[in-house]
Amino acid sequence: MEKRKFYISVGSGTILAEKEEAMDFEVEASVKELEKLEQLFDQADLVEPAANRREPVGVPEAEDDSLREVYQYIYEIGTNDTKRQMEDMNLV
Repeated sequence: MEKRKFYISVGSGTILAEKEEAMDFEVEASVKELEKLEQLFDQADLVEPAANRREPVGVPEAEDDSLREVYQYIYEIGTNDTKRQMEDMNLV
């Protein structure tokens, strides 16, 4: 499968083909890998319009686990720079 670069914003659950300033990570992914990432975003309830999002006071453990899965998968498909960035941020 052909892989292309995409840019990810975890906070908004956004995946874009072109880099914007607010993007968190860069990945190289196939269509199938992007579909899996979108499913993980859905499970972690990250695909909400920004206007409807609230900062959680306390994150329930199930949500925390879902978010951990999102970061782990981004690490797996991430570029070398993304992997270093995530390691530096202690996200994996």
